[in-house]
Amino acid sequence: MHLFNLTSFLLIIFISFVSVFSSYYILKKINKIDLNTSSLSDQKNVITSVGVSFSLCLFLISIIFYLYYDLAKYFPNRFYLFYISIFILTILSFLDDTLEIDPKLKLIIQLCIVYFSLTNLELLNLGLPLKLSMFFCLLFWVYIINIINFIDGSDGHCAVHSIFFLLGIIIISYYFKIETFGLFISIILFTALIFFIFLNYPRANAYMGDTGSIILGYSIGYVSLEFILIDKLFYILTLLSYPLLDCTITLIRKTLKGHYPWAKLSDYFFLLPIKKKQLHKKVFYISIIINIINLSLLIFMLNDFNIIFFILSLINSMMFILYYNSYRNEK
Repeated sequence: MHLFNLTSFLLIIFISFVSVFSSYYILKKINKIDLNTSSLSDQKNVITSVGVSFSLCLFLISIIFYLYYDLAKYFPNRFYLFYISIFILTILSFLDDTLEIDPKLKLIIQLCIVYFSLTNLELLNLGLPLKLSMFFCLLFWVYIINIINFIDGSDGHCAVHSIFFLLGIIIISYYFKIETFGLFISIILFTALIFFIFLNYPRANAYMGDTGSIILGYSIGYVSLEFILIDKLFYILTLLSYPLLDCTITLIRKTLKGHYPWAKLSDYFFLLPIKKKQLHKKVFYISIIINIINLSLLIFMLNDFNIIFFILSLINSMMFILYYNSYRNEK
């Protein structure tokens, strides 16, 4: 039986719906609320760590598909390392949502997990010596994990960017007739995020927490590298242009001022309107606009590849960064 058909899609939709809303109500019942005193939201008693449902979806759907479908041609070499990594990161991040684990320890664990996860990928496709390929891919993957984590600071913001990235992967895969493990997990997480956004839309009733953003970052990092290794670099960079620009510019500014890159200063560009006026809903809609434009550029790129579309995505993202920056000097 073909992996992606109506029955399998309905199964993914059903499991995602149950996982997201059951996680929300269970965490609500045990009073798992946001305790982050540095949060920019003035919303109180918001349920956090609902992102645990993303891991739940990945595990449940993968187990069912493994039992009833032939996944051999979709799953990568040593695919179990992907799921072991998801499990470890979920536990670590769930604890971090409550206990605030040392950022340096989290970074070391991420580096170790990603190092072993690199065996899931065909690194020789980069055309570089293996050790050099491992080095660049390790840095890139860990960087993506943390970038996705960093953009989780406003209601719906991280979810919107992740949804459009995953949608872009689905469109690329459909256009080029690519059926990979990356497509498989993209469909699962895309569906889960569609349901989650109903809880995370401003004003949010639920946060994904590090439990969700780290899992999304790890998964998006894997998918990005998988597609880069099949010569889709500029498509991936187009989809990630806003998070990459906002976080990279902010991290450089922060480091030059003598702060650690992980210092919680709430200084990312998209947070500036929220710091001034609590404009979560405005940032949410701007995020949608940014991604619609970049996704449209991606589609143009599919029909007629031209690096100018990638450059336009950078310009588009930079224009909105400059717009956010205009709030910096407002009183």
